[in-house]
Amino acid sequence: MASGTGDSGGLPFLPREWLRHADGIARQSYGLASVADVPPEHRGLLLERVREIMEGQNVVPPENWQATLAQQCGWDQGNA
Repeated sequence: MASGTGDSGGLPFLPREWLRHADGIARQSYGLASVADVPPEHRGLLLERVREIMEGQNVVPPENWQATLAQQCGWDQGNA
């Protein structure tokens, strides 16, 4: 998986697969219409679950990946 820097203010690039996993967790585990609807108090757990999925696929998460995924999810950076 590519993990170079994207053009999002120095944040790493994450393939869409990361967002697909986050959205799937939001829909299946939380019953939400979108990952953007995950309440701030559940976001850390969702990020941890995405990390576990990706590491299970032998992908090493790049530094600051949580900030990139939070941005892709439409979350306010202060609440990720």
